[in-house]
Amino acid sequence: MERQENDIIRWYVVGTLSVHREIRIRDYLRLAGMECYVPLRYEIKRMKGGVVRKMVPAITGLVFARVSYNEFKEYAKTARDTLFLKRSTFSNHQELLTVNDYDMERFIALTTALNEDITYFRPEEVTLHEGELVEVQLGSRTYEAEIKRVNGKRNKQLVVEIPGVTAAITLTPEVMKVLKRLSSPTMEAGRQKKEEKRKKKLAEEGRPDLRRTRNLEADKRMLTEIARRLLFEVTPEHIEDVENQMAMVELRRLRERVAPYKGFTAQAEGELALAMYLASVKLRIEVETAELRMENAIAALKDTSILKLRMRYYLATCRKDAETLQAIEEVVKGWNKLNLSARQKEMIEDMKLKIRS
Repeated sequence: MERQENDIIRWYVVGTLSVHREIRIRDYLRLAGMECYVPLRYEIKRMKGGVVRKMVPAITGLVFARVSYNEFKEYAKTARDTLFLKRSTFSNHQELLTVNDYDMERFIALTTALNEDITYFRPEEVTLHEGELVEVQLGSRTYEAEIKRVNGKRNKQLVVEIPGVTAAITLTPEVMKVLKRLSSPTMEAGRQKKEEKRKKKLAEEGRPDLRRTRNLEADKRMLTEIARRLLFEVTPEHIEDVENQMAMVELRRLRERVAPYKGFTAQAEGELALAMYLASVKLRIEVETAELRMENAIAALKDTSILKLRMRYYLATCRKDAETLQAIEEVVKGWNKLNLSARQKEMIEDMKLKIRS
């Protein structure tokens, strides 16, 4: 009987000790075939390149996964991060925290659509007062929700409570009707139109374009990381998610900032060539030019260079060159697993991923 219970697929509350990796963990779980969700919120960050608006995890160390107990335990044994199923702190039996499908569907729908005006709390952080029931229409679905008042806040809140987190959404007139948001492709088309207009004006006035990167090293690393995640870690059915569409916009901007630069050494040029190649493949922009740059940079590196091996691996993966991939795998198998360098470990992690369309 217990074996059958452990095989039932349900929503579990997953905890992790890895800080700021909730989105990455969610993507890895999805790659393993699980349905997952991480509540997100907008955050404005000031960086050397200007102000950046990002979507970040709303609650540290919290991921929701729809999976069976046995499947999760098997996955956790070989997971890159330490993962565990969270237990109730309000029960003497310490039952595992689970969420039924309807409540989870409602939570995802509300927090995805209304993340502009939402505050997240842990259950122990807030005292709620009862209120009237309302119907909230999101797309073609209508959900029942309860209006409550959160201590310390003047406005009434539309509250969704599930184990591990409470979402308090500021109630506005827009909540009570079908929500419409400007699509990311439309936003990106508008941005490109403004950018073309700006460049045309600079050219007419004979002024240089000063909108270049102020921190090449940081932008190069970020360009590589975003392109790599979108290519290898995001499943096709989630590429249209808001945070991934925002990442695509940021990827395009970073590529434009980094594009004018060349490396003064073979190593620096190799790192730039790799970043530009991965970004070009994902954005489908000037891929042949980026490939040629990659080949030239590879030729300039020493045969013992891990960066050279890594560049060859990505080039072969994107080209679907099975013969080269097999040769690279043989080289990696010959490494001393007890004395790996940081770059070798990174290379091994890269080879665990498969490219996504």
